[in-house]
Amino acid sequence: MAMKKCTRCGEIKSVTRFYFKLKSENKRQPRCMVCQNDYHNNVYYPKNREHVKKRVAQNRDKYKTGARKRLETSDRQIIFTRVRQILHNVFLEYSDKQINLKNEATQVTLVNDIVKRLKRLDLKL
Repeated sequence: MAMKKCTRCGEIKSVTRFYFKLKSENKRQPRCMVCQNDYHNNVYYPKNREHVKKRVAQNRDKYKTGARKRLETSDRQIIFTRVRQILHNVFLEYSDKQINLKNEATQVTLVNDIVKRLKRLDLKL
């Protein structure tokens, strides 16, 4: 197991006891987790309280907006999939009954049937 020396306390510890600096490059912070937490809670945060609170609020808003957009996208995908299923089922029923869809009256009946089924979904389109 790889070992590393903390620049603050000077102890040699396992690299798993150090936070990542650049996870993609597998680089670790120079301070161990204990020293990093102590530094953040007792030195950095008291000096930069307003900046930290502002950054946290911005991130919260950013991630809420992103989550909302993902949810809306997934809702649209679910609705689209369901509508596609309904259309597919209606066309299958009509083809099983061997109904001629070239007739205008049959086309109107088909559209009305589709609209009725979509209304049952109670979609807010």
